Parts: sequence; structure tokens; C-alpha cells
Amino acid sequence: MVFRYEKSLPLFSYLACLRTVCILFQHQKELSFEESWEEADKISKPFSSDKEYFKRRLKLAVTDNIDAQNDVAIMYSQGLAVPLDHYKEFYWSKLTAEQGDSDAQLNIGLMYAKGTSVPQNYAEALKWLKQSADQDNNMAQFELGLMYYNGEGVIQDYSEAYNLFMLSIKQRNPYALYYLGVINDEGLGVLESPGLAFTLYKDVAEMGLTMAQTSIGFMYFDGRGVEQDYSEAIKWFKKAAKENDPDAQFGLCTIHHSGYGVSKDESEAMKWCNLAAEQGHEPSQYFLGLAYYHIDKSNSDNLIKSYMWTNLAYAKSQNSKLLAHKDLLDNLMTEEQIAKSKKLIAEWKVKKSF
Repeated sequence: MVFRYEKSLPLFSYLACLRTVCILFQHQKELSFEESWEEADKISKPFSSDKEYFKRRLKLAVTDNIDAQNDVAIMYSQGLAVPLDHYKEFYWSKLTAEQGDSDAQLNIGLMYAKGTSVPQNYAEALKWLKQSADQDNNMAQFELGLMYYNGEGVIQDYSEAYNLFMLSIKQRNPYALYYLGVINDEGLGVLESPGLAFTLYKDVAEMGLTMAQTSIGFMYFDGRGVEQDYSEAIKWFKKAAKENDPDAQFGLCTIHHSGYGVSKDESEAMKWCNLAAEQGHEPSQYFLGLAYYHIDKSNSDNLIKSYMWTNLAYAKSQNSKLLAHKDLLDNLMTEEQIAKSKKLIAEWKVKKSF
């Protein structure tokens, strides 16, 4: 099973700052990824629900105190002691960004990139991220690299993305390391190098980065960049699956369904596939659409579930095999069964909208 990632990380504001602190702790104290997050999170404790603390910081912020302005922006971004308000977060971040604060410039850049409280504007996003990156802010270097990697607001340029990720990893940014792995794994602007990709993935997988754990799982599964080892694949898939990664959950589904390195176990396969499918994972929905039909097509509940997952998967991929299975179910099922399935589809879509 060769697996290709087409993921981009979500854009954060407050969390981006915490990530930077997290990496600093990890580098200086040699902590694990999870431990460094805990240490970094301790720094956020002053931003509690203490309204008096907010008032003191706001009083300082209006005197152009940069640290206080940053604190106020963070508190508005997370709704700490005050109602969550991204408009006020933007206002206070912009004041500090204009005074040259690299974290605020990063935050403003991300807000423009995502369109948080302001109209999405990639030109402004690039301007602010570049200013922050020029000050050696490793998260800005990474986010800027990600824009070139995805072609967001710029012409897609893997070489520029590679250069920016390389700058970011000087401070051990795990996300930059991961994407360097993807670039080498896929041969994006560089010679394909699965062995190097495996090394990069393994480095950040051991830090606890879920995406990298999933990638390592698939490399062990495929024997790509490393000797094939289903036991190792299962180990890494389980780590990521516990963090609710749908690709890892689908990997475990495939392993238990086909009996790779384990005895076949349809119950276990269906468990993992259902978890992934509920998150909107199209390959898992496809699998369930066929699986429920083949388990026992004389069972009305199975037909209803097969119709539900087949239609949800087909809506995403327009796969010809799914269309054939969809047509089969349309002709096999009663109007009542189809109505029940459509009701489940509508309920699932409502649930996913929240």
C-alpha cells in the first residue's frame, strides 16, 4: 500500500507561539515532544480566567507596552478572562507587529492567510510572515514554507519551501522536519529519497508528531525506505490512531482485514474503519460501503449502512466502482430502506457541520 500525503497543517495564532516555546524547551531541556508541550503550556497559566490580571495587562497595553499588548491579544484569541474576540486579537497583534515583534507578525500573517476576523489576503499574509521569518522566527519560516509548498497565494515552489523548512529546522521545528520528509519521500523538487524521508519521519515520530507516526507506519507497511515489518507498522499506526488520525486508523483496518502480520479479524478491521469513516475519511467510507454489503446483504441494517457509506464516499471521489455499487444498491433496496439510509446520511452531515 503506497500512501501519499496531501495534507496542510491548520493555521494557528496562540498555538503557534506555544509551539515555538515547546521547541525551545525541547531543545534546551531534552524533553520529549509531549513533555515539552506540558512545559510550554505552563507558561500560558498566567493567561487564566483572572479578570484582574487581564485588566492589569490591558492598562499596560494602552501605554504601548509590547509584552502587555501580546498578552491581551493572546487572551482575546483564546477567550481567557474575556469573551473570545478575534477582531480585538487582530487589533492588539497588529499594534505589536507594527513595532517589529516577530511573534505578532507571525500571528497577523496567519490571520490574513486564514481570513480570521479579516478578509483572506495572501499578499498581506506573505508580507507579515516574511517580516517575521527575516527575524529568524522558526514558525514563520515554516508557515511561509508551507505556503510555497501548497501554492497558497504564491506559485507553488518546492525549492523555496525546502529552503524555508531548512531554515526552520535549525531550531528543531518538528513540522518543518516532517515536511522535509514528505519532500524527500515524494521527490518534490529533489531526487526521491525514501531512506532519508524515513530518517526524518522517524526523528519527529519519536517526538510524538502524529502525522510522522502515520508516515512511519506506512513506510514499514510498504517496505519503503526501510525493511518491511508489519509489527513495526502496527506499532506506529496504533500510536497515531490513538490520537484519532484517520489514515493510521485505516492502516490498522487494512492490516486486520487482510491479515498482514496478524490473524484476520474483521471485527477489529471494522472498528478502526468506522472510527476513520466517521471523520470523513473517504477510503474508509469506501471500504465500509463494500464491507457491510458483503458481510450479509440479506440483513436490512447492513444494506442501509452500505448505502450510507457508499454514497458519502461517492460524493467525494466520483469513483466508477463506487458508482456501480451505488447503482446495485439502488436496485436491490426497498424505498423504505433507502429513505432510512438517506436519513442517516443527513444526520451524519449535520453532526460533521459542528
